[in-house]
Formats: sequence, structure tokens, C-alpha cells
Amino acid sequence: MVRKIAKHRVRFESLEKRLAMTTAVIDPGTITEAVPYFTTADSPANHVTGTGTQYDGVVRINVTGTVSGTPYSIVGNGSLLPNGKSILTAAHLLTLVGGTAPTVSSITVYFDLPSGTTSVSVPVSTGMHVNPNWNRNNVLLGADIAVLDLSSAAPAAAPRFDIYRGSSEVSSVVDKVGYGVSGQGIAVPGTYPYGTKRNGVNEWEAVLGGTTVSNSVLLYDFDDGTSAHDAFGVNFSINDLGQGNNEVCQGPGDSGAPSFIGGRIAGVTSFGLHFASGDIDGSVNSSFGEGVGDTRVSSFASWIDSVTDIVAPQVTGVTIGSSISSSADYSVPVGSGNQLKTVPVGQANEVSITFSEAIDTTSLIGFLSVVSHEGHSYSISSVSYNSTTKTATWTFSSAFSADQIELVLADDVIDVAGNFLDGEWTNPTTLAQSSSDTFPSGNGLFGGNFVFYVTILPGDANQDGVVNFSDYQILQNNYGLSGKTFTDGDFNGDGTVNFSDYQMLQNTYGFDYTAWPV
Repeated sequence: MVRKIAKHRVRFESLEKRLAMTTAVIDPGTITEAVPYFTTADSPANHVTGTGTQYDGVVRINVTGTVSGTPYSIVGNGSLLPNGKSILTAAHLLTLVGGTAPTVSSITVYFDLPSGTTSVSVPVSTGMHVNPNWNRNNVLLGADIAVLDLSSAAPAAAPRFDIYRGSSEVSSVVDKVGYGVSGQGIAVPGTYPYGTKRNGVNEWEAVLGGTTVSNSVLLYDFDDGTSAHDAFGVNFSINDLGQGNNEVCQGPGDSGAPSFIGGRIAGVTSFGLHFASGDIDGSVNSSFGEGVGDTRVSSFASWIDSVTDIVAPQVTGVTIGSSISSSADYSVPVGSGNQLKTVPVGQANEVSITFSEAIDTTSLIGFLSVVSHEGHSYSISSVSYNSTTKTATWTFSSAFSADQIELVLADDVIDVAGNFLDGEWTNPTTLAQSSSDTFPSGNGLFGGNFVFYVTILPGDANQDGVVNFSDYQILQNNYGLSGKTFTDGDFNGDGTVNFSDYQMLQNTYGFDYTAWPV
């Protein structure tokens, strides 16, 4: 990665700006030279991205093999996907470009972490997925994207990245990360050799026309702040003088390197561009006035999903039940304050959570907790899982007391592919609230605990959050009768309204759970 100026403070946040404009499409016929990159590109030494950052999931890749019997070895970059088992990279690292197709012998992925470097191999015969639209004889047709399956899970300390699935890439300022050869834009890079991770920003200004998959190559240029070296301004009247001292250009060795929007992979470095005018030195070497083509990840989201599971599991339902009484299970309603209605289950001691996909059952143990607003403590006695309904059930050793409880399911829960739970949830805070979250949980990205409010209030027959005379009247009207439920006054769930139920109502008389405690 080549930086404009060697002295600046690394910027970690991702910026995005949307402009009310028609996306510029650049004719590939205006490109005088396009060069695919085979080694990683770094920025100068004082802009190194050390370990222990959000970029630890950006990896080095080494590919070895033979071409017509002659050994070769190339290096590149990739990004760890949400399942912790797959890497997103550029197809040309695996196929090379032009000439005789290679025979790949080995692929090794390197994770540089605070604890040191960990290497994980890729099974060559089964672990390479090259997009079928990729044409190794013409990089300008796009589709330079591939997925690698690791032979074992990535180190737990390595951050994972979801892919960007939106459509606002053009005019977005993106974070770029790479490992390759580096220098400043005023001369041929190479002062800083391959192997050190560096980062910076740039802005996609256009898309490349004529690609196999429409608009699937995003383009940016390397600006030095002058109009003379604004390549897109000089050649296409797309005027933008760059990002100041933060401007970078991914160069030799950045193949497969990611560009991020909001922490999601939106682009994969593919090739460098040279135009008729604007380049500071007239050749493709990542100097000022050149351009770069990045594979647009959103154009290939469906394909990525088809070759590897990176979709995070979500919660699709919560049910409260009892292993102590004969009460029917209660599916908690969502979408309004009704979520906070008293659970009509006598001696409730079971929580069932249904997921959008199959869950790794080993991840269910120890990751559900209950926060009691009345100061009670609840211990889990067992966990079970129904693979048909994709529902996990936690049974507690005793019934919940009158309480406002928060069910907290940690995002350590994973699906069978290794994707972490997408659990974010916005709860109502009063019974009167007209709207709140609906299933499924989450914000579309893996990660995020699922926190869900539930009201337990024995004695509240009409489920209005208050135990008062109205509830007593319901109990009185059904006193001594069998075949009754919680809403008839059977608060212990034995099917009969009797003195035991009256005692439960008496113990909670006057309780008011109509609003959630602050």
C-alpha cells in the first residue's frame, strides 16, 4: 500500500457519504494498461497497523504451485468471514492471469495476532472456490473474487468481517488494509517490503463498464491534492482531489486486500490502472495519478452465500413453559408492549428460544443468563435442543418468582457453520407501548447479545401487570373449579383454582409491573 505522505495519524473509523448523482461508468477502452497485483502493498513504516486492532482478521496468503512444471510462489491478502472458517480474496491469486494455467500445490493463510503468527492451510482439492464469471485472460471483465475454506477454524482472537450488501459504494470513503510493498506516491514504491500490515482511506468514484457482471468493479484514483494528478478529473471530469494526508493507493501485493464500509467488506483489490493522462510518472506503479479496480463484493453476495455459510443465526421466537406444572407453554408476543404482559404459566421454569437455523449445541451451555430486577437468583438445571424445530430449552431448578426478568443470550452462541448470533433486540418499556421489535432478532450483522424482557407475576390473572381486586374477582368466580388456567386464577398450574392460588395472589397483591424498571 502506497501512502501519499509518510507522516500522518492512522484513521480507523469508516466514513460514508452519499451524493445525489448518477454513478459514473468508465469505458474500459480508455484504459491504456491494466496490471493485476501479486504481492501485498504497505504504507510507510510509521503507518503500520499493529496487532490487537480490528484489522487482525485481515490475513496474509501464500500460494505455491507450478506453471508448465516450473515452481512459483505468490503472496496476497484476504479477510476472515463471519463463520471463522472461510477467507475472502481475489481469484487471480489462485489462477494467475494469462498464459498457462497453474497447478496449485499449497495455500497457507497467516494470522498476525498479539500472541504471534498462526498459520492455517487450505485444502487445495476442496477449499478453493473461484467465481465462475472470472476470466483469467482478461481482468477488466471483473469477477476477480474467490473464497478459501480453511482446514481448521481460525484462531479465536482473529476478528471476523461480514460482507457489505448495500448499493452505496460509489462516493463512499472506505478503509483500505494491505500487506504489500510500500512507498510514497511521488516515486516507484519499494522502500518498504512486503509483509507489514498498513491501512488508510480512499474514495470509490466510478464503476467500470463492460464487466461480465454489471457494475461489479469499483474504481478509485490516487490523488496528491492537485488537479494535474487527479486521474479521473483529467480523463473523465470526475473531479475530486482526494482525502488529504489519509489518501492511500493499494499497490503491488495488495491482491485480495479488503476495503471496508462500516466494518464490512465492500471491495477486494483486483488490478491497477493507467490512463492516457494524469499519471505523475507514466507507468503502472501505484504512483500519483493512477487508478485501482476493486471487485464489488455486493455484486457477488449471493454467490458467496452459495459456497460458504456466512449468514448469522437469529432468534425467531421465545416461549415460556413449566416442567413443574401442567400449564400450557406461552409464546411471548412481540411488536408492542404486549411483550411485557404477565406470562400466564403456573410455576414457570423453562425458557425456549427458537433460532433461524441449526445451532451448534455445544455453544448453548453457559450462555443464557437471567437478570432479576427483584434480586432473585435462578440456576439452570439442564439444556436441551430440538433439531427439527431448531429450538433450545433451558430448564431452571425452581420456578421463577414474581419478577421482571431479562433473558440474556450471549452472542457466543453459533450455528453449525460457526457464525455468531445476530441478537440485537429493542424491548418495550411499558405495556402501553404501541410498537417495538419483531422477530427475527439482530441488525443484519453477526454479533450482539439477545436481551429479552419477560414479566412473571403470579396472581395477575388478567395480565395487566398489576395484582388487584380485578384479579381477586376472577379467582373468586372460578374458585373450586377444575380444568382452569392461569387467566382463570389457577396460578400454580395444577388445573384447579383453590386456596393455594389464593395464597399466591395474596403474596403479590399490590405488585405493579406495568413499566420496566430503569
